[in-house]
Amino acid sequence: MEIPNEQKLNLLNYFGVCAGHFLEIRAVEDIYDKKIYEELGLVNGQLLIIIHSGAMTGKDILLENYYYKAIDYVVHNKLFEEKDIYEGVFGIPIQSRIGKSYLQAAIALINYSYASRHYSHYLIESLFKKHIDAKSSFELISDICHSKIISNDDGSILHARGLQTLYPAQHEHSLEPFKKTGDIGLLAGEKGTSSHLVVPKNNIKNTDYQCSHGTGKFNNPGKIDELPQYVHDDIKATVFDTEYDIENMLLQDFLNTKTTLNTLENEFEMIKPVVRLAPFINFWGEKNTYN
Repeated sequence: MEIPNEQKLNLLNYFGVCAGHFLEIRAVEDIYDKKIYEELGLVNGQLLIIIHSGAMTGKDILLENYYYKAIDYVVHNKLFEEKDIYEGVFGIPIQSRIGKSYLQAAIALINYSYASRHYSHYLIESLFKKHIDAKSSFELISDICHSKIISNDDGSILHARGLQTLYPAQHEHSLEPFKKTGDIGLLAGEKGTSSHLVVPKNNIKNTDYQCSHGTGKFNNPGKIDELPQYVHDDIKATVFDTEYDIENMLLQDFLNTKTTLNTLENEFEMIKPVVRLAPFINFWGEKNTYN
């Protein structure tokens, strides 16, 4: 991967950073599937740590050095409609010079993120052992890569963001620890809303075993005044330590979390929730203000 020295230094500086733009501690609350809940060894009130540990400068590196060049290539060769390019739905020939360089860069950054995540895991476990409990231990429940490279049956290659691959119980590709339950996914909430641990149902094969990794920002744009009463009722019982600086943003996030779960569980019937994770301590930073 050929990038400027300044970007190489940024990658070194962010290696092992525990929180990308968020680090959350959430508490197990509502239990929807007791059998799977017990299979995972969870207990009510247990704290789970959720870390965004990607390549913080990786997106900028990919955009500046490869993605924008790919757009120029597509536009110049008139390979896709402008509206598709605007939505990010376009491709480049994988054997072209820009195609090969983009793929190599994406693979390099994914490998970097994987190694960085493992180091951040080590740092957090060391912190807990030193300052909280020498006998503390960590077990990985869900590992979501929401920037991945997928080979399609037709020979094409998809670089997808915002997806997690989940295989149902007893599927040949499900992770060995989760053969009985199906792979464990995280349907992430927002700052002050709940997250959910979920497992896939057989219908997930209709989306090639790909599932959203969390809330949909644009599920219900501009509908704050039309929020159902249950949203207002539920929000009164929600306790969180994150300030919202935009009026009604918590209500919007809350509805988006509900809508995403309902769509995947009831409309597409591709997942079922196992437990609800209530916000306990949340750190959310703005992506453009890291130091």
